[in-house]
Amino acid sequence: MKQALKFLVSVALVVFAVSLLDFHSMLRTLKEGSLASFVIAICINILTVFILGFRWHRLSVSQVHLSFRSQLSIYFRANFLNTFTPANLGGDAYRLVRLRRPSLSSADLVKLLLRERIIGFYGYILVFTIAYIYLLIQSGFRTVWIENPYIYGAMIAIVALGLPIVAKPLMRCTIAILHVVKGGRRFMAFERWIVVVFSLLTTTGALPMLGITFLGIFSWIASIQVIAHGFGISVSWAQLAAVATLVELIRLIPITVQGVGLREGVFTYLLGYWGYSHENSYVIAIMAYLALSVSIVLCGPISYAIDAVSTERISAFLRRIVAGRNRSDDRQ
Repeated sequence: MKQALKFLVSVALVVFAVSLLDFHSMLRTLKEGSLASFVIAICINILTVFILGFRWHRLSVSQVHLSFRSQLSIYFRANFLNTFTPANLGGDAYRLVRLRRPSLSSADLVKLLLRERIIGFYGYILVFTIAYIYLLIQSGFRTVWIENPYIYGAMIAIVALGLPIVAKPLMRCTIAILHVVKGGRRFMAFERWIVVVFSLLTTTGALPMLGITFLGIFSWIASIQVIAHGFGISVSWAQLAAVATLVELIRLIPITVQGVGLREGVFTYLLGYWGYSHENSYVIAIMAYLALSVSIVLCGPISYAIDAVSTERISAFLRRIVAGRNRSDDRQ
């Protein structure tokens, strides 16, 4: 029932957006698009999955003792499963099942998955903050604050960036209150969970993971830029970074199926704020997210291809190349 309601909301948002826009103008823009740009955007999105798969491997390598190839295969398949599940939880559930070992409990895996999510969230927050501050400086702070939709993103960023700073004092305060009100013994297990939750917000070891996250986000923004270029539309990288990251934060609101309808509408509204045509903005959004959807579907067969290409086969292939070169040198 809930999924049916989300589907109806997605359809309603798409219909509402199209009714507000010039449909014939969007069709003309679509006809002028480049198929090559669409294909390149799909390839860039697949590269993004590879980058984030490498991030997951680096994040979990000390606890999940699998080769990078095996981890990458599981990660690609998990992304494929996200196509059919809300909030990308299907992929997380799949990794939880596949990676669970006697030496690695489900609780430890859940902590790793939550850590990955938090790092990804903060990656978007930081990229949005940097892009938006740059745009404010570029405009000489002449932005109208009352009608500015980005101000809500700035408010989210301020709260999110301040949370790790107050995490430890807040944790100590919470534990102290529980000890006083209910007594220590009764809440020992609950206290351990509080420590775990707040430990996920620690910045220790987060910098390398954030660096990989920034690379993945830049790759995603590049795919949208390629789509825009394919339609002959020039968009500022900073503006696109602010738009794309804020959309990713807003689409976390679970009112639609995979954010369909909400993400395109918000993207159009945010990009239109900078003076771009709403019709062109909506076309860019549709094609960018369509390219993303296609790349996620392709993650399934790619994961099987990764499994098929074993380390032994790669080694044998490289040995044949080396042997062929040696024979060529001998003939010369």
